[in-house]
Amino acid sequence: MRLSGLSACEEVSLKIYDFLVMLYKQNQVINLVSVRSFQELIQIHLVDSLAPFKMLPDLFVNRNKLLTGIDIGSGGGFPVLPISIVLHDSTWIMVESIQKKASFLRKVIVSLQLKQSIIVPFRLEDFIKSCPIPPLDMVTIRAVGKIEVIYPYIQVFKRRRVPVILWKHPDEIEKFNQTAKEPLVYQDFPYPVNNGYKHILKIN
Repeated sequence: MRLSGLSACEEVSLKIYDFLVMLYKQNQVINLVSVRSFQELIQIHLVDSLAPFKMLPDLFVNRNKLLTGIDIGSGGGFPVLPISIVLHDSTWIMVESIQKKASFLRKVIVSLQLKQSIIVPFRLEDFIKSCPIPPLDMVTIRAVGKIEVIYPYIQVFKRRRVPVILWKHPDEIEKFNQTAKEPLVYQDFPYPVNNGYKHILKIN
């Protein structure tokens, strides 16, 4: 639904700002994200979340159909909420087992009318075992544990030929691959930040 008098770009910017304000205020009460200032929300978390639109345009921008994705460990809403705001017709399943974080995500979804977003308040392994996984275009994973922990779930989606998008340094993957029975093959998409570069990895 278009907000009266606003262009699509203005509406997206306003919704992202509203989300950041909600998160910053709630973060003073319960720990949702690691951040010391509102500026850090933008410079660290928001920049990371929007980087795929530039680095992976074929997945996120140049599409001929609506996107359906799963975000694992959605936490305080990065990267999935900024992505779902920009791609407002996309469908996202947000897997977050910590109830206080799942509750916050639910409030944001209702407040910003992100009607295509679904909260799954369970651990990923329980979700995979108990729920049918719909056809997916991608899986996103940011700030969730070590690669050793998430590797089994990456393999689940690899077998389904679903691209997995990781916010990880390639050195961590290379170290893991040295002893892995089935090493991860990935593409590295570095993007500039204030103090150097960060990395988005695409695993097919």
